[in-house]
Amino acid sequence: MMETDHHAATELALWAMNDWESYRRRTLPVLQSLEKRLLAGTYRQDLAVRFLSDALREAAKTYSLAFCSSPNDWRSLFPPAVRSKAALDILAHTLAEFELGNRLIS
Repeated sequence: MMETDHHAATELALWAMNDWESYRRRTLPVLQSLEKRLLAGTYRQDLAVRFLSDALREAAKTYSLAFCSSPNDWRSLFPPAVRSKAALDILAHTLAEFELGNRLIS
């Protein structure tokens, strides 16, 4: 079994949370939806990781456009295991903020 590249996952998570276009278009709507599910009591971690991993695919593409020589490098830089690890990192941070009372939606 291949070990997940933690540095790549951290880089992708930071990019997804700090690149305004990626965050506004894909990451934030997913996190807001997950927050609604938390409030409703229907939150499922497995689905949350899957939905956020899908959103991170676009962040990986914009990262590749900004920093790589080929726009298709995102597939090798951020394979599914790395995107899942990045999603777990973002979810852990978001859930910690939620428990502290910080909300994405008002």
